[in-house]
This record gives sequence, C-alpha cells and structure tokens, in this order.
Amino acid sequence: MRTHKKQKKKYLQRFAFMAGFLGGLYYWQTAGNPMQHFIVAEEQNQVATVVSNGAVNDGAMSVEYKSRFVETDDGDLYYFDAHGNKKTGYFKVNNNYYFGKKSGKLVVEDWKYVSIGGKKYKLYFDDQGKQKQDVSDELGEQSSYRLAVNIKKNMIVVYAKDGNRGYTIPVKAMVCSCGVAGHSTIIGNYSYLRKTGKWHTLYYGTYGKYCTRISGPYLFHSVVYAKNGDSYSLKAEEYKKLGSLASHGCVRLSVKDAKWIYDRAGKCTATLYRKSETMPLKKPKAEEPVVVGNGKVYDPTDSDVN
Repeated sequence: MRTHKKQKKKYLQRFAFMAGFLGGLYYWQTAGNPMQHFIVAEEQNQVATVVSNGAVNDGAMSVEYKSRFVETDDGDLYYFDAHGNKKTGYFKVNNNYYFGKKSGKLVVEDWKYVSIGGKKYKLYFDDQGKQKQDVSDELGEQSSYRLAVNIKKNMIVVYAKDGNRGYTIPVKAMVCSCGVAGHSTIIGNYSYLRKTGKWHTLYYGTYGKYCTRISGPYLFHSVVYAKNGDSYSLKAEEYKKLGSLASHGCVRLSVKDAKWIYDRAGKCTATLYRKSETMPLKKPKAEEPVVVGNGKVYDPTDSDVN
C-alpha cells in the first residue's frame, strides 16, 4: 500500500537531523551525510523516497544500505547492518560490544545479563551503548572479589559477586605475564591471599613491587626491577612482554594492577587455570615503558613516579 504524503512529511520533520525512519528501513546515500535520503518499503520494487529538501518522489530505485548506528529523536539507539537489518543480541562493531533488544533498541546506561561462551554474565553498557570494560565506578567498592587468571591468555578478569548468582559481574580486565615453559604458573583455587610487601626480593637478583602471595613462592607482582626500592630501575625488555608468557611462575602485572590486587588482598580469592575460552571483557594492551635516559626506566602506570 502507499504511504500518504502527510505521513511522509511528519516523519521527515521528526528526523530532521538524521537519516529518517519509515517502514522499518534506513538508507544513506553517502557516509558522513546523515540526511541524504530515506526510503519506505511498500511493495516489491516499489519505494517512496523523501529527500532532504522535503520533496517526495515515488517509484522504483536501487538501494545501497550502509551499516551504521542510528539515534531517534527519543534518544533510542539502533544498529543496522549492511542489509538494512536491525542487530539484536550481543554483537561486536569496531572492537566494541553492544546488545540489541528484540526490538533492536540498544541497551544504554543499563545492566544486562548476557550469555558468552555458555556462561551468563551481568554487563554494563554506557551512554553510547558500548559495553563498559571497567565498571568499578558503577559498582563502587565491593566486599569481595574473585581473580580469574587465564594462564593461556595471560589475562586476569576481576569479578564481583551478583548475589546468589555468584561471581558473574566482570569488573575489569588486566593484562599479565605468567610462567614460561619449565617455570609454569600453578593452577587451582586459592582463598587466602596476603601481602608480602610493597617491595619484595624475587629470583635472579630482581625485585617486584606490590607483591601479593598466592601460594608458596607464587606471587602477583609488578614487572621486575633491577634495584630494590628504585622505581626507575624497571627492566624495559620484560615490561614489553606483558601479555605473553615471561615469568618464572609468578603472575606479573603493571604496577597499577599489582597495586589494585595488593590493596585488596584480604578480600580477593584467585582461580588460576589454562583454557581457551571467550572472555567477557577485552584483553587490555600494555603501555610502553618510559625511558628517561641515564639508564632510568619506569612503569607508566606507577603513581609513585607520575
């Protein structure tokens, strides 16, 4: 059936600053020009086209859809793929994750239970609909945390408890370095973590900062330093290995992340395991060590230096 011109004018006014919506389809002539055309699907090979000057043209036309996000004047967000279909469920665009409800409307500034790799997590999506990778501010400080150390991925996910559902809220992720071949990091569940010192002696004449004992000689700690108590003696070549196997069994982290665990040692449990799995958060990328000359190198996340 045909759409009345009065209805078309109404929708044109409603979407004056964006590509319009009518009949459930969106169309952009060129990327970066949000009000070029919109179309109305009526019958096969029959469309009505409303252009930005308000003129209405009926007739058949070829349509090229562009995948992109659309915000309505009501503030609702949608994502349309290259075929003009609304995306629903949990999906990825440009290395960010979103969730579309059955209607296609994206979850914005809200929590959502999402199944990933056969497990259900409680995730938060920001004001742009993106899954937030650190929800510390949204949650506030918690009474307990679980540190899930995936040795195979050299990555830690910190979980908070969601009532009877258990530790299913991924709070933040940390990039780490676990043990190389011949110096494997232990696996298992550990419920009693304790501080061993802001500075602690490690193997082979090196030192770690913000050291927390997992079990026996196995620790969470910073990347190694050449001198005890000297934040400018970071071993740059070792820091650049964050995200890959590099330690002699301990779990190395940036100073910022090592301190986060150290400050909460009494309310953290740890699970260390080797597994290929889909993670609920992205693996962070380590920053480059800072070289200041005269052999001085420091960790860019170290608040004692910055």
